[in-house]
Amino acid sequence: RWREYLEDWRLYKSGQFASRTSIPSDWFEDIPAGWRLPPDFLTTPHLGVGETLFRLTEIFHFARNLTSGPLGGASSTINVGLRRTAGRSLWVDDPRRTGFMVPPTATVDRIDLERHLSSDQLLADPNGIAVDAALEVFELFGWDPERATLVNQLESLNQI
Repeated sequence: RWREYLEDWRLYKSGQFASRTSIPSDWFEDIPAGWRLPPDFLTTPHLGVGETLFRLTEIFHFARNLTSGPLGGASSTINVGLRRTAGRSLWVDDPRRTGFMVPPTATVDRIDLERHLSSDQLLADPNGIAVDAALEVFELFGWDPERATLVNQLESLNQI
């Protein structure tokens, strides 16, 4: 554990990689300065829009890097799961962006994504794959942002 990040990673000789990661806002000890938190932040579980986009980008970039190394193969299957999502609300975790007037809330308890990708797909566009996966997650919260909005947010994350 490091600050609000609680993670467990396993990489096997077979090339299988498994990671369990907590949602950072569930583990905040100190709220970062400048963040505009929803009024119910301490009593209702939340999922950050930026954190979700960043985490999915991290996953697909990591898969791309594994694919291009000695453990890589012709294709990869990537499974991403979010648990205990029912009642969890999205929040805008970027202090430079306006928050939701009414936060979208998940009604499903599990979100499972599965991607079967060729090495060529992973090598060519891990960012695009991550944005599409984020759109799928956000749809299950009842939020349908423009794809360009997430692409722009990802580009701004890459500049930090």
